[in-house]
Amino acid sequence: GTASMNSTELDDAADRHKFVLVSPDGGIPHLPLPGPIGLPYGLFWHVPGSPMVGGLPVPPGSRDDERFLLDVVRQIRAKTCADRRRIWVTGASNGAMMASAMICRHPNVFAAAVPVMGVRAGYPGAPCRPSRPVPVLAVHGLQDPITPYGGSGSGTWSYGVDTAMVRWARLNGCRPKPRKRRVTGSVVRFDWTGCRPGGRVVLVRSRTGGHSWHGHPTPFPFNLVSGPTDMSIDLNKVLWRFVSKHRLPRPRR
Repeated sequence: GTASMNSTELDDAADRHKFVLVSPDGGIPHLPLPGPIGLPYGLFWHVPGSPMVGGLPVPPGSRDDERFLLDVVRQIRAKTCADRRRIWVTGASNGAMMASAMICRHPNVFAAAVPVMGVRAGYPGAPCRPSRPVPVLAVHGLQDPITPYGGSGSGTWSYGVDTAMVRWARLNGCRPKPRKRRVTGSVVRFDWTGCRPGGRVVLVRSRTGGHSWHGHPTPFPFNLVSGPTDMSIDLNKVLWRFVSKHRLPRPRR
C-alpha cells in the first residue's frame, strides 16, 4: 500500500534493480493506536491462525488474505513477464507476520521471504510445517516498541525473534549456532550454516533500530511511535542481495 511505499522506498529499489513490485493492502481496517495521538494503524493483514495486535479477535467476515495473496500471485503470473520461479515475499510488522505465514503454508509459491519487524514461525492454531526448506532473511531492531525483540508474552507476539529464528533454523536443517558478523557499529548479522539445500536462514539485528525500515526514515506521524531508525545500512540493498540469489526448485517431471 501507499504507507509501505512511503516508509520503505521499495519502488525506487525496484526501478534500480529491474524487478516487478506489487504492494497490496491487508483487508482489515484497524483501530487507532491507543494514547492521545490516536494514530491509525491502516489496514491489517488477516494472518492465518493469529489474532490481531493486542490479541484482538479478527472481525467476523474478514477477507481471507491468504487466498487473496495467492490470487495476487496468479495475476502476476498471468499478466506480467515475471519469472514464476522468482516470486519473493516481504512485509513489515503485521505484514512480516503475513509473509512468514505464507512461506510456512505455501513454500512452493514463494522462493524466499524477508520478514521485517515481525518474523514468525507458526502459531498455536497454525503450526509452521513447510514442505521444503525456504530461505528466510529476518530484520529487527532491539529498540522496537511495537513488536519487542524479546516478545511480549501474549497474543500475536507471544515469542521473540530469537525463538522464531531457532525454529526456522530447525525447519531448514541448519546447524543450531549461527555465525555472527558485525556489519556496522550498530548492526550485527547472524548466518545459520549447514542448512539443507535452499534453506538459508539469516537475521540482521540493529542495536539502535526501532519499528522501522533501516536506512529509510519513518514518515510523520508514525515516527512519533515507532522508535529510532537505524540509518547505518540500506535495508533495500540487503533485501535485494538476499532474494536475488534464490529461486524455486525446478518442478519434478
